[in-house]
Amino acid sequence: MAVMLHESSLADAADRLWEELPGHRVEILNGSIVVTPPPDGRHQVTLSWLIVACHEAGDRQAGLKTVGGIGL
Repeated sequence: MAVMLHESSLADAADRLWEELPGHRVEILNGSIVVTPPPDGRHQVTLSWLIVACHEAGDRQAGLKTVGGIGL
Protein backbone atom coordinates (compact mmCIF):
# COMPACT_ATOMS: atom_id res chain seq x y z
CA MET A 1 0.00 0.00 0.00
CA ALA A 2 1.43 3.38 -0.97
CA VAL A 3 0.79 6.42 1.15
CA MET A 4 1.36 9.91 -0.17
CA LEU A 5 2.72 12.31 2.43
CA HIS A 6 3.21 16.01 1.94
CA GLU A 7 6.16 16.60 4.24
CA SER A 8 9.01 19.03 3.77
CA SER A 9 11.61 16.23 3.70
CA LEU A 10 12.02 12.49 3.78
CA ALA A 11 13.27 12.77 7.36
CA ASP A 12 10.12 14.71 8.36
CA ALA A 13 7.94 12.02 6.80
CA ALA A 14 9.89 9.29 8.64
CA ASP A 15 9.54 11.18 11.93
CA ARG A 16 5.80 11.51 11.43
CA LEU A 17 5.42 7.80 10.68
CA TRP A 18 7.51 6.92 13.74
CA GLU A 19 5.21 9.03 15.92
CA GLU A 20 2.04 7.56 14.39
CA LEU A 21 3.15 3.91 14.45
CA PRO A 22 4.43 3.13 17.96
CA GLY A 23 6.46 -0.05 18.15
CA HIS A 24 7.28 -0.04 14.44
CA ARG A 25 10.78 0.44 13.12
CA VAL A 26 10.95 3.35 10.66
CA GLU A 27 14.13 3.60 8.57
CA ILE A 28 15.34 5.50 5.56
CA LEU A 29 17.17 3.05 3.29
CA ASN A 30 18.55 4.07 -0.10
CA GLY A 31 16.22 7.08 -0.26
CA SER A 32 13.04 5.18 0.68
CA ILE A 33 11.15 4.90 3.95
CA VAL A 34 10.88 1.31 5.19
CA VAL A 35 8.45 0.53 8.03
CA THR A 36 8.77 -2.79 9.86
CA PRO A 37 6.08 -3.91 12.32
CA PRO A 38 7.07 -5.08 15.80
CA PRO A 39 7.78 -8.81 16.20
CA ASP A 40 4.86 -10.98 17.24
CA GLY A 41 4.71 -13.55 20.05
CA ARG A 42 5.85 -16.46 17.87
CA HIS A 43 8.91 -14.50 16.86
CA GLN A 44 9.81 -13.79 20.49
CA VAL A 45 9.31 -17.45 21.50
CA THR A 46 11.59 -18.57 18.67
CA LEU A 47 14.21 -16.00 19.64
CA SER A 48 14.11 -17.18 23.27
CA TRP A 49 14.55 -20.80 22.15
CA LEU A 50 17.49 -19.81 19.95
CA ILE A 51 19.22 -17.89 22.75
CA VAL A 52 18.91 -20.88 25.11
CA ALA A 53 20.22 -23.25 22.42
CA CYS A 54 23.24 -21.00 21.75
CA HIS A 55 23.97 -20.76 25.46
CA GLU A 56 23.77 -24.54 25.88
CA ALA A 57 26.08 -24.98 22.88
CA GLY A 58 28.75 -22.90 24.62
CA ASP A 59 28.50 -19.55 22.88
CA ARG A 60 30.31 -17.72 25.70
CA GLN A 61 33.19 -20.20 25.76
CA ALA A 62 33.58 -19.65 22.01
CA GLY A 63 33.76 -15.89 22.57
CA LEU A 64 30.29 -15.23 21.11
CA LYS A 65 27.46 -13.15 22.50
CA THR A 66 23.75 -13.73 21.95
CA VAL A 67 21.81 -10.48 21.96
CA GLY A 68 18.03 -10.22 21.61
CA GLY A 69 16.25 -7.10 20.46
CA ILE A 70 18.52 -6.33 17.52
CA GLY A 71 16.83 -6.78 14.17
CA LEU A 72 18.29 -9.29 11.80
